[in-house]
Amino acid sequence: MSDILDLGGRVALVTGAGQGVGRQVALQLADAKGSGGVVVNDYVLARAEAVAEEIRSAGGTALALQCDVSDHAAVKAMVEKAAAELGPVGARAPIPRRSWASRSGRPGPRSGTASSASTSMG
Repeated sequence: MSDILDLGGRVALVTGAGQGVGRQVALQLADAKGSGGVVVNDYVLARAEAVAEEIRSAGGTALALQCDVSDHAAVKAMVEKAAAELGPVGARAPIPRRSWASRSGRPGPRSGTASSASTSMG
């Protein structure tokens, strides 16, 4: 039987990884067989750095990057920086940010209106 979490050396990018479900996904991907490392993304850099340090302390490879995933240019820059530091991103886990619009006071990235609906990169 094969290991369903064998990443085959791929680098994983987890958005919303600074807390909650995103944090747990990042930790699991960092610990998975064949992990090439994890890009820990969050809108708040301090949260991303804390999770990346947790991964490194456990012996994994992690890079913390701040990025607003509703900004296409910022996402592109984040992926380029990740590739330069860890290698090309081969897996991604977009974690929805349920209260994005309500926290930011800005319109939701897809609807054009402020709402508490879930959003993701994909």
